[in-house]
Amino acid sequence: MPRAFGALDLAGCCASKTAGIFDDELYFSLSNHGPLEENRALTTLPARMHSTHLSRLPVPGGTSFADIHVHEGVMADARLWQAVVQPHIRRAGRLDANWERPSLYKRWQIFERTFCRKASLQCIDISNGEGRSVPLAIMLLSEGYPALDCSGERSVFLWYLAAAPSNALQAMSFRYQRPMLILHAIIDAAIQRSFQLGYDGRVGLHASPAGKDELYRKYRDEVRMTALGDRVMLSLRRRIRGGKDGRYFWIDPLPARSLSASLNYLR
Repeated sequence: MPRAFGALDLAGCCASKTAGIFDDELYFSLSNHGPLEENRALTTLPARMHSTHLSRLPVPGGTSFADIHVHEGVMADARLWQAVVQPHIRRAGRLDANWERPSLYKRWQIFERTFCRKASLQCIDISNGEGRSVPLAIMLLSEGYPALDCSGERSVFLWYLAAAPSNALQAMSFRYQRPMLILHAIIDAAIQRSFQLGYDGRVGLHASPAGKDELYRKYRDEVRMTALGDRVMLSLRRRIRGGKDGRYFWIDPLPARSLSASLNYLR
C-alpha cells in the first residue's frame, strides 16, 4: 500500500495525503504559471447541481464572497492539475515534486477496488471573477474505509489533499485576495460525501510527521478533528509498520454535524 501524505501550507494552502503512500504530510508551494486557457480543453466541468456542498467562501477584507463549485472529478481534472499546478511544485522542489496525479488517481482506483472500496476524486473550483472556474483544491477519498474509532462502521478517508496558494490563484486571474476557510471546505467536502454514502459524517485522515506540530494543530484546532492517539483502529500491516504515531485524526457523527452546521451560511 502506498504511503499517504497530508500537508498544509502555512499560508493556508492545504496539501494532504493520508494512509498508504501517505504517512508523510507535505508542504505544497505553487509558483506563478503561464496562461491557463491552453489547458482548459483538458477538462469539462460538470453542470452545477443542487447539493449540500459549500457554494462560496469568504474573501478577506470585507463582506465579499467568492463562488466555489465542489464536484466529483474525472481523469481530465487530474490532468488539468498536473498541467497547470504540478510543474510549479516541481520547480519549488517540494516533497510532492514527483507526484503524477493522473497516475496516482488511476493506481488508487485499482488499489481501492482490491478492498471493495471506491477511490473518489473530489475537486473544488473557484470563479476567478472573469467567468472562468479555476482549480482551488483537489483530493482523493477512500469511500468505505474502516472507521478509525474502532466502531466497526465505514467512513471516508482523505488522501492526497492539495490547495492552491495565493500566487497560483493570481496567475489564474483570480481577482480577489485568497479566500479564507479553504481547509474547512476540504474537510466539509469529505463530511458531505460521508453523509451521502450513509456513513453519518465519519471522516478520517493522517497528519504526517513532516507537517510537525503546526499541521497537527490545524486539524485539531481549526477544524476540530479528534486526535485518536493509541485508540486508532488500523490494519495489521499498518500496525507492523509503526502506524500508531498519534497523528490520526477523526470526525464522528456529532462533531461532523456541528462543523457542517457552522458552515451553513456558505452553502
